[in-house]
Amino acid sequence: MAQEIKTMDLINELESLQKGLSPKETIEQSDCFVFMDDGTVMTYNDNIAATGKTTLDLEGAVEAQPLLRLLNNTKDETISVEIEDEELRIKGKRFSTGIKLEKEIMLPTSDIEIPSPKSFEKTPSNFSKLAKLACLTASKSTNSGVLTCVHIEENRIESCDNDRITICYMDENYYFDEVLIPANNLTQIVKENIVGLKVDDPWVHFKTDEDFIYSTRIFPADYVDLQEHIPDEEGRQIEFPAETESIINRADVFGLDETSKSKFARIQIKKGKLTVTTRNQNGWFKESVKVKSKENISFSINTDFLRDVLKMTDSITIVDHTLVFMDEQATHLVQLEEE
Repeated sequence: MAQEIKTMDLINELESLQKGLSPKETIEQSDCFVFMDDGTVMTYNDNIAATGKTTLDLEGAVEAQPLLRLLNNTKDETISVEIEDEELRIKGKRFSTGIKLEKEIMLPTSDIEIPSPKSFEKTPSNFSKLAKLACLTASKSTNSGVLTCVHIEENRIESCDNDRITICYMDENYYFDEVLIPANNLTQIVKENIVGLKVDDPWVHFKTDEDFIYSTRIFPADYVDLQEHIPDEEGRQIEFPAETESIINRADVFGLDETSKSKFARIQIKKGKLTVTTRNQNGWFKESVKVKSKENISFSINTDFLRDVLKMTDSITIVDHTLVFMDEQATHLVQLEEE
């Protein structure tokens, strides 16, 4: 029997589950939306499992990209959907189409036993924002093991790549069990507004404000103690010029590092000038602005991170050979370069 479905409702449901998709079928049906008989739809790519409720009443797997492309290219506000001859048949006002439906669900979720949490611990309203900051400081090197992860414990979200440390602080009313999450996975998850978290070893689950659930494996290792690296000296302060953010926006044109896929800039303060430099295989950029400082220092920093930091504070502190950004929400340490 055909169902009448609002097109945008279905698009919103499916697009929210794309984080669990693989562009190629790396495991069986990892490039598919898998519809369950309990009214849920799921994706899983061996890194992230994404689950949500669906308006479609069907069971089976449908290749994701053809379905999404079709839905996003129809102007019909409503469509008719039914199953016929092992196809998902979709009809609009002037079109009809059939997409192969695999009746047998082969996505290996039953083998890996992803639990379905019934309750979540509430996260603070700025959880996604703070987690994004921490993800930017995790190591991109596959040889770094534990340093490719973000560590959540008590009211802290933190990361380190040996040259940089980020510790973000949630409100003291929040207290979470220790969990270590691959930053590549968490980066995708916190693009959404996360309102709940549940640790269920070996999985950690995140709930969005639209009731979608993202699950990823916990990294099985102990994390380093980052608190001991925070300097207790006051240090010397420098105020970033107001133009800094607009300069790094221009510098980003040549700031993308092809290896890490992150944007970096070299910052130099010398003889009363702050100079921002970027360079990649496509070209280079350099711009200077006056700064009220007699310091001579150089450091490299992720420009996405610097932009977010500048929204919280325009002040930096130098302690020995370490640059410190600090406010009530976060502490960020960067090793200075040798002059």
